[in-house]
Amino acid sequence: SKLECKQLKINSIPMNLQDIVDEISLELKSIVSKRNIEFIPIIERSVPRVVYGDPIRFKQILLYFIQNAIKNTQNGSVILELQTEHQ
Repeated sequence: SKLECKQLKINSIPMNLQDIVDEISLELKSIVSKRNIEFIPIIERSVPRVVYGDPIRFKQILLYFIQNAIKNTQNGSVILELQTEHQ
């Protein structure tokens, strides 16, 4: 894989988590409506709105997990909750 060969470039730039979650919500809108389930994104207040990372990779990973959750949900809802870890 590209990661093992060190050919995968991971960016570390400011990314707005709310914007990414909003984009994901829009992309999933038709899928969840067809399946008659609800997608509920929750971002706790303690989570910084802007963090450093690779927004493209982060969005891809979230979409992958959420789409799998939607595929395996017969009824009800899929919840994405972003929270900080308290130490």
